[in-house]
Amino acid sequence: MRYLILLLVMLLLFCAGNYRKYNGSVGYTDLKVGKDIYEIEFVVKGPSILNAKKKAYVRAAEIGKELGYPFFDVLEINAENYEGTQLIEGKKIINETVSDSNKKKIEITETAPSYNKITSSASKIKVIYSDSAAFNVDEYLHIGKKSGYFKKMWLF
Repeated sequence: MRYLILLLVMLLLFCAGNYRKYNGSVGYTDLKVGKDIYEIEFVVKGPSILNAKKKAYVRAAEIGKELGYPFFDVLEINAENYEGTQLIEGKKIINETVSDSNKKKIEITETAPSYNKITSSASKIKVIYSDSAAFNVDEYLHIGKKSGYFKKMWLF
């Protein structure tokens, strides 16, 4: 029982929600477009432009920390909601039964494909890093930690 609880705690700590590199549906992308200038895009599930924007700023702070800059300024910002559909494949279910007289009966049922409505939000920012600007890298890293974006698994 003790090991099961430890395993569950480790799994929870390992999962970092949708704060990760873009995987085709959610996450961030970043691209260096000039000297100390990056474009960062963050896509989240649901109609939450504010959440996408907040995560883009936190990602900007991460890059600033990696580059050794204490500040960044936002040069451009774009945000929008997207609606789309996701195909859910139909399923084929095969049931095989044996009667009392040892006769096999195979029953095949199929479900039709369907579509699921998907809403996501994206925020794209272009930032420049410097030694003095409007946004403090450490403050936005603190926001990311406080919001639970950065989760690490510690092995003992």
